[in-house]
Amino acid sequence: MTRFVVGIGQTAVAEDPGDTIEMIGLGSCAGIFVVVPGKVAVAAHSLLAQPRNGEVIKQPGKYVETAVPFVAEQISKLGIAKARCRVWVVGGAQMFNFGSDSESAGIGERNTDLAAKLLRDHGFRPDISFVGGTSARRASVDLDTGEFVSS
Repeated sequence: MTRFVVGIGQTAVAEDPGDTIEMIGLGSCAGIFVVVPGKVAVAAHSLLAQPRNGEVIKQPGKYVETAVPFVAEQISKLGIAKARCRVWVVGGAQMFNFGSDSESAGIGERNTDLAAKLLRDHGFRPDISFVGGTSARRASVDLDTGEFVSS
């Protein structure tokens, strides 16, 4: 029984039914959770939507654009039908108000919108009920029951 705390840019794969995966401080980041209760939970805590051109990716979880394919690959490796998966996207808050002309405006929304789009493109059905707002969230999933909690 392990409690995985997934930090910014990190990913986690849990396969022991007693495991939990948790993310703390999901502000503008996109937290991605894919779970098959009792079997596997895969998560990524993505800081930004996309890497800069030419950037070498060392952590697939750092960017939504690389995190979603990583998550999908982990599920595919196990031969699990995507229809069996419970999927959540969390975060995407507008943490600061820099004005509408700022490049920073809308980072959270871009992160979670892209996560939901790419998850759908990979055949998942994401629940996007826990996105937006102006404050950070905490989210966790219990692998055994598939219970998801966000606050």
